[in-house]
Amino acid sequence: MKKKTKKTLWIIIIIIAIAIAAYFITTSITGKATSWSWSYCDEVNPCSAGIGDCDSNADCQTGYCAENAGVKYGQTPSIDVCEVKPGA
Repeated sequence: MKKKTKKTLWIIIIIIAIAIAAYFITTSITGKATSWSWSYCDEVNPCSAGIGDCDSNADCQTGYCAENAGVKYGQTPSIDVCEVKPGA
């Protein structure tokens, strides 16, 4: 492997390690995952409209968890987002 390729690979590994560490540090300090992470909304700490990721209607203050709505909020399409229930 070329020297430049090895250096690039190490930089990528370090960036990933920093991102993982930041996630766990934030979660341990606040007791809650960062917004838009897979475990952000739950029944104990329900999210307001426009926030995700929720797993059920009980995870939302609005009572409605829209499945795969992340793209509307500039997030991964598969993220579920608390929204105002259509027709409400």
